[in-house]
Amino acid sequence: MLFAVFATGVLAFPGLDQYGAGTLRSAAQREEALKRPFGWWSIASADLNRWVRLPVVRVLEPLQRPLRIAQAWALYGGGPGRVRRLEIRVDGQLVHRSKDPSAAWLAPTLKFRRIRPIVSAICGKRSKNTDNMLRFVAGRVRRDFPDAREAVVECTSSPWPGTDPQVALHYRMAAPDWEVTE
Repeated sequence: MLFAVFATGVLAFPGLDQYGAGTLRSAAQREEALKRPFGWWSIASADLNRWVRLPVVRVLEPLQRPLRIAQAWALYGGGPGRVRRLEIRVDGQLVHRSKDPSAAWLAPTLKFRRIRPIVSAICGKRSKNTDNMLRFVAGRVRRDFPDAREAVVECTSSPWPGTDPQVALHYRMAAPDWEVTE
């Protein structure tokens, strides 16, 4: 029983799971940490993690599954790595961009909890719902912009915080048949 408590405490120590073996090793990293309040605590905990906890974790890793003591906390994530946005342009004018209040046409529909995963899947890669979503957008463009000649649906991707986006996927639909071309 005491061993299980010890092993669980070492393996599931929240916060230290985010410290890698290379955290706060260089002199420049340590100097930068010392400039912050309680920077000495960051350095001490990184050293303790590296010299004491990680060797014990390596020994206990094979026992995690059989003893059912495996934990995955990930409490303090580093945030998103990439920002993906859906953009819709009608005759060259931006009418929708994800999370952009100035271009919010169709935003309530595309943010709906049952539609949002479809939009995310489309911008992640081509999904089986892509054609249906594009037909839906084409229908709404014809309804809301009756004089429109072209609609472009793009998914952009950029490193966090979303500056300098690059086009990841591009779909074009044009009147009169509104067929999708990539």
